[in-house]
Amino acid sequence: LYRPCICCNPGMHWRSHKRNGMKKPEGPPRGRSAAVAALRWPGAGLAVVLAVWALAWLAVPTLVRMGIERWAMDTWGRTATVGKVEFRPWTLELLLHDVSLAAASPGAPPQVEIRRIYIDMELQSLVRLG
Repeated sequence: LYRPCICCNPGMHWRSHKRNGMKKPEGPPRGRSAAVAALRWPGAGLAVVLAVWALAWLAVPTLVRMGIERWAMDTWGRTATVGKVEFRPWTLELLLHDVSLAAASPGAPPQVEIRRIYIDMELQSLVRLG
């Protein structure tokens, strides 16, 4: 494993250091094996992806429910209710259960009732904002 010294240019050959009496650096840094050092960045990337998935799994249902209720109130001036929201971040699937929009008069039955809405998104459409 060749690692140049701090004083080296990347293109400088080790023999020029030998002439000046410098010693060749040995192996990976102390306290860490080469395998552990090589896995640090991929491991960090995997940890970030898992953290984003976990955050999406926890936050998206609440944000969707609040967004639908606020949108219905702002658009039509009526209350909307959403029974259950499921989000699967690894497959980008969103399931809405028991969505209803209240009628214009207070005592009337709901104007719209939807038992289940299934949305299957693709990562490509999120990247292209489509």
